[in-house]
Amino acid sequence: MSLVKVNYSLNKKYFVENNVFKQAVKKATLESKNVKLINYEVEVPEEKDTFSAKVVVNIKKNSSFQIAINELQENIETYSLNIIDTKPKNISIEIEGEF
Repeated sequence: MSLVKVNYSLNKKYFVENNVFKQAVKKATLESKNVKLINYEVEVPEEKDTFSAKVVVNIKKNSSFQIAINELQENIETYSLNIIDTKPKNISIEIEGEF
């Protein structure tokens, strides 16, 4: 088990399992109606209070590109806020094609 220390405030810290971030990114992607998950990576630096996510997706043919990307980004940010009360440092989204 790999733990990540998160500074909650000046006097509080709590630990979150590293795989929680990976599960959150995967679930956020699967909940997005306009994209299909191909692959994803999550980088969580030790002793940091944020993480970076790289997601590879296909976008539905009938979906607006901008709407699909915004929906995915908002879902990832929402899950991040629920876990550590901060947004990811970086979200990288790669488009593979359409389905």
